[in-house]
Amino acid sequence: MIENIEVGLSDLDTRTTPGQIEFLFRQGNSLVAVGKFAEGLTVLSQLLELNPNHYKTLEVMGDLYAQLGKKARARQLWQLAFNQRATDLNLLKKIGRSIECSIIIPVFNQLKFTKGCLHHLKKNTPKNCYEIIVVDNHSTDGTNELLTCLQDIKVITNKKNLGFAKACNQGAQAAANEFILFLNNDIEVQPGWLSSLILTLLEDSEVAVVGSKLLNPDGKIQHAGVITVDNREYDYPLSPWHVYVRYDGTLPQANIPREYAAVTGACLLTRKSIFEKLGCFDESYRNGYEDVDYCYKVGTAGYKIIYRPESVAIHYESQSGPQRFTYEDANFAQLVSKWSGKIPIDIRLLAEGKRDVLRPFKKYSSPARANIPIPL
Repeated sequence: MIENIEVGLSDLDTRTTPGQIEFLFRQGNSLVAVGKFAEGLTVLSQLLELNPNHYKTLEVMGDLYAQLGKKARARQLWQLAFNQRATDLNLLKKIGRSIECSIIIPVFNQLKFTKGCLHHLKKNTPKNCYEIIVVDNHSTDGTNELLTCLQDIKVITNKKNLGFAKACNQGAQAAANEFILFLNNDIEVQPGWLSSLILTLLEDSEVAVVGSKLLNPDGKIQHAGVITVDNREYDYPLSPWHVYVRYDGTLPQANIPREYAAVTGACLLTRKSIFEKLGCFDESYRNGYEDVDYCYKVGTAGYKIIYRPESVAIHYESQSGPQRFTYEDANFAQLVSKWSGKIPIDIRLLAEGKRDVLRPFKKYSSPARANIPIPL
């Protein structure tokens, strides 16, 4: 039973507490739910006079106008709601923006982590805005049997382990969408993880790569962006360094969107068109530094690489076993040989712990969301 429907504006002037606003929202929403559209619109419109930025009311009214066939008005209301709640990918779809993303997961054994990765992915990602592509690098622990039982993912099965870079490139080639996201199978994405990544690419055409904040299971920072260091103390003219490693995940400096030299490929969103244009991941790297190499290609091509701390994931890291590091030294030597002298240095480390900061960490601000057009 719906009570206290006939409420005039004169009665509402003092009803501005969050609880009272929520009460009015429930009243209006209940009327809409039982088909009393005119009465529901009246209550919801009164609520907006008291709180014009109540995004839930804006969205519900947009839904109602869409049912009534007034699409232009509906999209205007959804746009206003999105401006207040820019982490809601469902709202973004309603205003007519394509947000479909292909999530590419290369796997080699570690069935337990693959299960956890897929579980958290489906639990914490809005439906109908992504496809999952799993590339199995000849697993022998039951992974392939699991994947063949899943109906809602694409599976690419290799007859031998072709390495991380090749598997990612295979997934990208099979991707149906412009936005492709590479995700390690030992990652558990957290609620809201995809929104800021997608929105950054939508809002800024100069951005080609966006990365997440990765935490260890204990909440300490594992990844919050990568800088390029000239380490003269150890004669490394070019060395990629993760910043804020092992600090608490709540560290203020690590929770600011920034432009960096690189982000990790463990959770990396990019544009398929640019990925292919720049030659994809270099497959001559064997499970290491192919992500940094790609980011360096992106940066030298004039695009931005952005770190978004609002996107959070837990990373168990290096669960492929000790063989994961077999080619570490060779990969690093290849990166230095290829890029030394071609990449701007962020910090120069001198003897006795002294350092020169050549490029201060650059904060990143997105263009105004109002610039996202409303297709009418």
